[in-house]
Amino acid sequence: MTPAGLLYNNPMAVAAIDRMIAAVDLGGDDVALDVGCGAGEVLARVLERHPCRGIGVDRDPDEIAAADRRLTRVRDRVALHATDAREFDPGSANVRLAICIGATHVYGDPGLAYRRTLETLAKTLTNGGCLLVGEGYWRRPPDPAYLASTGMGANDFLTHPANVTLAETLDLRPLAVAAASEADWDHFESCFWRAAEQTLRDTPNDDTARERAEHWRRWRRAYLQWGRETLGFGLYLLQAG
Repeated sequence: MTPAGLLYNNPMAVAAIDRMIAAVDLGGDDVALDVGCGAGEVLARVLERHPCRGIGVDRDPDEIAAADRRLTRVRDRVALHATDAREFDPGSANVRLAICIGATHVYGDPGLAYRRTLETLAKTLTNGGCLLVGEGYWRRPPDPAYLASTGMGANDFLTHPANVTLAETLDLRPLAVAAASEADWDHFESCFWRAAEQTLRDTPNDDTARERAEHWRRWRRAYLQWGRETLGFGLYLLQAG
C-alpha cells in the first residue's frame, strides 16, 4: 500500500500528472483504462476532469478497496477489477486513454516490461486514443555497487530519450513528456523510510517491522549515495493511430 504522504506509488509531481490529464479530450462515450490503478488516485483525477467512464485494474484486493473509497463521487462511472492485468480484457469498451504509471512490471520482467506495456495497451485503444505511461529510466549508467545494493540490473531501464524513441518505433506519437525532479524523488523515497520507522516505533518487538525498517535503511543509503543521481522517472503521453 502507498504510505502516508503520497497520493500514488510513483514520484511524479501531482501537477505534471494533472497537466497530462488535461491534455487529452475525453467525452461521455469514452473510457479511461488504468492498469495497476492502485488506490485509484490517477483514475479519479481523470474522471473528475472529464465526463468519461473508467476502468481500474489491480491484482491487489486491498488497493481495489482503497480505489473504491477514493472513487465514491464518480462510482457510477467506474468499474474496478481485482485481477491480473495480463488476464483482463476490456472487450468492446471505447478505450481512448490507457494508463499505466509505475506499474509496467505487470507485463513482464524489467528490461522487457516497458515495451510490452506499450504494445499491449496500444491494442486496447480505439483509433487516435492515447497512452499515459510512467516508467523509470537511467539518468546515467548505474554504478555496479548501486545495482548490487538494490538488486536492480543494468538493463532494467532505458534512458529518457530512449523511452520516447521506443514509443516512436511502435507508431506511437509523443504528445508530451515530463520527468520527476530530485525534490519529487526525495519526497517519494522519504515517505517510505518514514513509514517504516514509524511502524518499528509502534511495534518494536515485531520481527517483520524490524526487517522492513532495515530494508528501507539500506535502500536509503543506496539512494543517497547513488540512486538520487542515477534513477529517473518519466511520464509519457503517446497517441496511437
